[in-house]
Amino acid sequence: MADSLIIEKKEREEPYWVTYIKNRIAKKKNFLGFISGATGSGKSWSGLSICYMVDPTFGSERIITSMRQLMKLINSGKLKSGNAILWDEAGVDISSKSWQSLTNKLVNFLMQTFRHKRFILIFTSPYLDFIDASTRKLFHAEFQTVKIDYENKKTKLKPFLIQYNGRRRKFYYKYLRIRTIRKTIAPLKYWNVSKPPKWLIESYSQIKIRFTDRLNADIEKQLDDLEENTKKPDKMPLTDLQKEVMTLMAKYNNISKVAVELGLTQRTIYFHISQSNKKKWKIDDFGGEKGVRP
Repeated sequence: MADSLIIEKKEREEPYWVTYIKNRIAKKKNFLGFISGATGSGKSWSGLSICYMVDPTFGSERIITSMRQLMKLINSGKLKSGNAILWDEAGVDISSKSWQSLTNKLVNFLMQTFRHKRFILIFTSPYLDFIDASTRKLFHAEFQTVKIDYENKKTKLKPFLIQYNGRRRKFYYKYLRIRTIRKTIAPLKYWNVSKPPKWLIESYSQIKIRFTDRLNADIEKQLDDLEENTKKPDKMPLTDLQKEVMTLMAKYNNISKVAVELGLTQRTIYFHISQSNKKKWKIDDFGGEKGVRP
């Protein structure tokens, strides 16, 4: 059994998982955790609490919802080793359904290269499968929400350490194990995470509102673009002669003048006007007046 999976059980004030995460940072490693669960199951509040427990300096300025925000935060130079970051609703920006996107490639590259910075990055999303497969391989743990204990104001999580076997191409989920006073090994199957501080909840709520509003506006725009792209054109394209006839008709509003200028018969002019009308074009589309004078 690997020593990294064992935490000594003794009198303590902090949860065992908090100790485990801090130990990774002390060993010059980072920590990538993922909180999964249905909407309203306590994912975000658990993420806030975990970030605050492992990093007392954690605040709303380290709650992000996109890759751009993460890079801006990392490049700001304000982060220190052991600082925690919460990436809320990560599946929206790094969805497995858009695995070829630039964002996914950048996220995967970043996750592989920023270990030396020793940051703690917690993601939330309904399912781990929502995240790009290459990125999933780099997570160290998944915390699955089980239920909310409203009476005691806690969220019950089922936490797992994640190990990926590249040769077998398979994920393995293991419990964090506690070495008891009697030297026996006990698996830690659940973690009851307390409600985050009120000030942190209020700050998060404002971020969530802005994120949701921006997401809804983006969805509406994408639907509008989709409708516009799938809509059949109202007008069929005109031939060069038809365009010329309609343009001159808009200018003169007189069939005789147009016929003389183009060296055509009036009957031919009538014909091209008729054909243009069938293609849903009107003289006033070219800036002309309604009504045609012979």
